[in-house]
Amino acid sequence: MGPDFIIDVRISGTEYQEGGIDMEEGLRIAEILQDHCDILQASCGMHNSDWMTWTHPCGFLPPNHNMFIADTWKKSGRINKCFVSTIGGLTNLTDCEKVLAAGSADFVVVAREFIADPEWIKKDLAGHPEDVVPCIKCMRCHDSDNYAQHLQCAVNPRAGLEAPIDRIPEKPEREKNVAIIGGGPAGMYAALACAERGHTVTLFEKKPALGGLLEYADHVRNFKWPLSDYKNWLIMQVNKNPKITVKLNTEAKPDAMEGFDSIIAALGSEPVVPKWLPGVENCRTAVSAYGHEDEIGQKVVIIGGGQVGLETAVHLQKLGRDVTLIEMLPQLAGDASKTHRDELLVEVRDHADTLHVLLNAKCTGVVPGKVSYELDGKAQSVDCDSVLLAVGLRARRDEADSFMNAADDFYEIGDCVRARTVEWCTKEAFYAAINL
Repeated sequence: MGPDFIIDVRISGTEYQEGGIDMEEGLRIAEILQDHCDILQASCGMHNSDWMTWTHPCGFLPPNHNMFIADTWKKSGRINKCFVSTIGGLTNLTDCEKVLAAGSADFVVVAREFIADPEWIKKDLAGHPEDVVPCIKCMRCHDSDNYAQHLQCAVNPRAGLEAPIDRIPEKPEREKNVAIIGGGPAGMYAALACAERGHTVTLFEKKPALGGLLEYADHVRNFKWPLSDYKNWLIMQVNKNPKITVKLNTEAKPDAMEGFDSIIAALGSEPVVPKWLPGVENCRTAVSAYGHEDEIGQKVVIIGGGQVGLETAVHLQKLGRDVTLIEMLPQLAGDASKTHRDELLVEVRDHADTLHVLLNAKCTGVVPGKVSYELDGKAQSVDCDSVLLAVGLRARRDEADSFMNAADDFYEIGDCVRARTVEWCTKEAFYAAINL
């Protein structure tokens, strides 16, 4: 390869796994490799469900969790023949500068933030770090590329589609007056995308604050902090955009849409309350429990083990509750992305003493203090203080459809089409905007 070919070697300075590479062995390996490379990249973890999201830190870890590995190498005095870089969820230049100023690494390596916002360095250097789109650390980029062979990003709808999107004119033929109904993630992103293309936007939200269902992330800072940060970024961007007028505490009506050229319905979804379940009146929805955790007793039963149910179970378990999760299917969180599901299942395994899972179990009734269910053909029950429902979200399709004839252009986006993820809120909001 010749003397001018840069060789960069990435290794796990520690695998965290008992019997695997520990910090001392990682340093010994790095010490040997320094004679044969130009850069040593200090990573960590293993590619398995236990440790992969330490290699690529997600919400269950605090920011910049892996910086200590490069710091240990640099300050050991044993790595002095090559550069040392650090990696692991860095998302802003301030944190990068702190790493360099502390002498913890010679330079930093960043991947996911460039996918979430390819312009993040330019924005930061221009003195506008608040405008950088935050990576929500959902690992959608990793999962889509590895398992579907098509790179996608939950917060950047252009990712993986750059070539066709670049052929779309930056500005529409005519600037329009756009009404967006709903101030959740889909509605807010649609407002920003429409305003970026030059349209004038009025965003209607019947609640006193923007955020939609993402508001629950504020109450789960122990592992949903990246999603909470993204929600707050959307709100800030909407509020400071001069082409967007926000009307809170305002329920939009189809017969009050006169003057708007286009309507984008982003009314979201609502929790399903199964009327077929005897005693359902003794339950509350899982979504309604966020922010009201003090109203829930010590022993909690959650009916439904999809992503919402499992995340709620993990959240309450971390708050010290004893949780039983009842799921009629043979697996948990089948609607979650692979990597996030792996994370959640590790939490279930590691806290089996206070997070109990019943699979292939059908709930048959709820009375105060007790939930009945059927498992393996046998009627059983579990005592509890509270019962939470997480049996799905219902799209507000009928409400969205009512706006269909109120303007020449009409689009439905996000959960009011079908309850899904932030990624689909973002994608459909962007697609609606570029089609106006």
